[in-house]
Amino acid sequence: MSVLGQVSLVVPVHNEEKRLPSLLRSVDFSRFGEAIFVLDGCTDNSGALIPKSSRKLVLKRRRGKGFALREGFLVSKKKFVCFVDADGTFSQKQVEGISALAKRKGGLVLAERRTFPKKRAFKRNALRAISKALFGITERDTQCGLLVIEREKFAGIFKNLSSAGYEFPIELIFKAKNAGINVSTHPVDIPEENYDNSTFNETLDPLKMLFSLIKLRLHG
Repeated sequence: MSVLGQVSLVVPVHNEEKRLPSLLRSVDFSRFGEAIFVLDGCTDNSGALIPKSSRKLVLKRRRGKGFALREGFLVSKKKFVCFVDADGTFSQKQVEGISALAKRKGGLVLAERRTFPKKRAFKRNALRAISKALFGITERDTQCGLLVIEREKFAGIFKNLSSAGYEFPIELIFKAKNAGINVSTHPVDIPEENYDNSTFNETLDPLKMLFSLIKLRLHG
């Protein structure tokens, strides 16, 4: 029996009507225990694309990817919670593979790209250096957009997470390790990413992440 019946799939969505169709083609939501889409201040037609069988949470104003993921986790009910980006980067096989690994190893399993997009290589390396210096995190790729956790083990952690933006996985990994929770990585191969319709601001969002991570290190 597939592990997916034990998985709550949580998808953060901010103005993704151009990329959501790719996710809907690549992932079979009917195989999951539940699917939760968190609409993060969407001003486009994203909400109309979400399958009727899925749960839809609507945030009236944009709160950030990390905030959306936290809201999705808090209403999830299954043993495992899988967070996946809305852009359709990952296949059904990859999502099922990382979920199966989470069932075997427990804790947190983070997808890690074998090769990294050239357009973001410098920023990825800078983020790795910052994550290691501030939090001792040695994982190569914290921003892959696919990870699975055991819901019960993270219930207390999620109540105390402060990250609202793209820095969310770094805080999650850091606090999981501090709590003695196992953190594993799962290598994945993905096609060269298409940034044309990305909601990630290449200039502002890295600066926001840096500020948030420094604040988290000082006060978190």
